[in-house]
Formats: sequence, structure tokens, C-alpha cells
Amino acid sequence: MKKTTNLLTAVALLLCSILFTNSQATIWTVDVQNFSFSPNNLPDVKIGDTVKWIWVSGNHTTTSTTIPGGAATWDQPINIEFQQFEYIPTVTGTYNYWCTPHAPGMAGSFTVGATVGIADIESAGDILISPNPFKDNITIGLATHTDSQISEMKVIDINGKIVFSSESQPMEADKQKTIRLSNLSAGTYFLLVTDQSNKIYRNKLIKE
Repeated sequence: MKKTTNLLTAVALLLCSILFTNSQATIWTVDVQNFSFSPNNLPDVKIGDTVKWIWVSGNHTTTSTTIPGGAATWDQPINIEFQQFEYIPTVTGTYNYWCTPHAPGMAGSFTVGATVGIADIESAGDILISPNPFKDNITIGLATHTDSQISEMKVIDINGKIVFSSESQPMEADKQKTIRLSNLSAGTYFLLVTDQSNKIYRNKLIKE
């Protein structure tokens, strides 16, 4: 009986390890130098991953050209003063960009696919947000029929920058969470909510 219990415990720990690993977003790095992005194509980016451009040499930009509808555009210098820029895609599709001073020769792209289990809850009704538009506090909850709880939340601005993450404010899994976002400027944001089964829900937030 003791051996069986130990085996079941080991299996449970292994499954937890696998689930934890699968829930982690990937950081994709792109070196920026004279006169190329390296790598210049990333084919396997997922929603919620981070694309990070890192300066190596020269004076450049990373500037979006053609991107999926609903995605946030960007135009950021990459040079000795601004050595990194991070972008978190919230929409699937192919994102093309270039360095403005060295276009069209210095260009790159990345293709974003849906994370396993992702749901666009703008129309699905699986998540409850109140109020939206909001001023200070916002309450986020999963609908009762989802039979799951919130384990992680991120708020991303239109430049793809994380402006709130529950990773820096650890929380217990729950059906409903209230967060304070009074420090944000008025505008449009994206909300990414991960439940206990690693399913990701996405919605738009409006700060008044």
C-alpha cells in the first residue's frame, strides 16, 4: 500500500510539473544589429508570449508594417539609449515589421497562433467584467458554467506592454477577483485571464 501511495504521489507531482511548464509564456528574443534582425522570422509565437528586440549595434527601430486586424501597432527605437523593446501579441496572425532607417532591406516577421485552449471571450460570455469601461477598480469573474477558477491575470496596453500582472501579486485561485487599476491612463487595454486548466480568455478593457 505504501509503494502504491508513493507511486501515485510521484505521478501527481509529475502531472503538476507538466501543467506548470505548459502554462508559462515564452520570451522570443530578436537581436538588432547592422543591418538585420536575427532571427528575422519567428513562426511559432503564441498569444501571451513576449517578442523582445535587443540592441546589438547601430541605430534602428522596430516598426510594425502589416499586422492582423485588432492588433496593436508599434514604432520603437532600438539603439544605445533604448536597448530593448517588448511586445505581447493578443491576436493571431502574421506580424510584419521593419527598421525605418534601413527599410525595406532590414525587415522581419513573426506568426502568432492560439495557445492551446485559448478562447476569445469578447463574444463567448465566459467571463464577467464589471464595470467596463472602468475608472479605478475592476472585478473579473468566470461564469459559473465554466467550472473553473482564475489562476492568473495580465493587463496589456495597446503597445503590447504588461501594465498589470498577478505574477507580481500572487493570488489564490478563485472564481472572482477585484484588482485596482487606477494608475492606468485612459484608453484601451487587453485582458488575458488564465484559469486552472490553463485555458486563456481574452477581452478588451476601456479605462475612462
